Formats: sequence, C-alpha cells, structure tokens
Amino acid sequence: PIRGSARARRGACSVGLRRKAVCRVSQQGNSKAADMLLSAAKTDPEKDVRGQALFWLGQTHDERAVDMLEDVLKNATDGELQDKAIFGLSQHNSERAQQALRNAALNTSLSLDRREQALFWLGQKNGGANHDVLRDQTEKSNDPEPQEKTLLAPSPQKNTATDAWTHGITPHAPYSEQRTKN
Repeated sequence: PIRGSARARRGACSVGLRRKAVCRVSQQGNSKAADMLLSAAKTDPEKDVRGQALFWLGQTHDERAVDMLEDVLKNATDGELQDKAIFGLSQHNSERAQQALRNAALNTSLSLDRREQALFWLGQKNGGANHDVLRDQTEKSNDPEPQEKTLLAPSPQKNTATDAWTHGITPHAPYSEQRTKN
C-alpha cells in the first residue's frame, strides 16, 4: 500500500520516492509488481522513473514486459529509455526477449550504440540464434569498431561453436590485422 501511494504522488518532490518505490516493487516478482512497473513505465511523468521501471521490467519475467520493452525500442526517441529497454530485455529469460534483442541488433534505425549494446547482451547468453547474429554482424561489418565489439561479445561461458568461430575469424578480421601489424 505504501509503495502504491508513493507511486500515486506526481509532484517533483516525490520523484526520488517514486524511483525507490519502483525498485522495491520490482523485488516482489509477482504479477501485481509487473502491473505496477508497466504502469510506471507508461504513465509516470518523470523520465527517470519511467527508465527505472523499464530497467526492472525484465526481472519480472512477465511476457507483457517484453511487449512494453519492444515498444520502447521501436517508438521511443529517447536513447536513455531505449538503453533501459535493451537492458530489461537482456534480463528477461524468454525466447521472445532474446528475439527482440536480435531484432534490435539488426535494426539499422537504432543508433550504432544501441545495436552494439544488443549484440553485447546477446553474447552473454548461449544460443545458436544469438551466435548466428553475432557471426553475421561481424562478417557484414567493414567498420573495425563494431567488429571488435562483436568479437568481444560472446559469453565467457564455454561454448565450442562460438570459440571455434571466434578463433577462426580473428586472423581475417581487418581490425585484428591492423593491430598485429603495429
């Protein structure tokens, strides 16, 4: 009840309180918490509070969170909110969330920074489809910076296919050739 009443306050003085309430609500991990986070992400007048709600939505593992986070990625013009949505998707353990990250990594209407973040988070999870996106992005890119970030993205967890791919392409990647010549 206290968290609900804190969220209901909309004055400038209550921004910090609402931000803390969003964090506390996220710890509950139930559908009511997801309802409150979705509401805060949609309707709170303060960007910081909306961002916190997006950040924590992935922790709920509620499928509605994926819809909200995807919507922010597609329609928000604020890069900070998109960053929070990418992180939220990275924390959600569903295949739909992983697919949304793969879509973000390939979406040229997103900034390069957002696409690189999506690639990083994809690399932290094992999975054939994630591996395929990382490989394809490295092979398609002529820019050394995204190539390097893509090569650094694979998870530190043991994955034979990723290890073989990384070791197989490293000598051929333009950036690694530049680095070994210096």
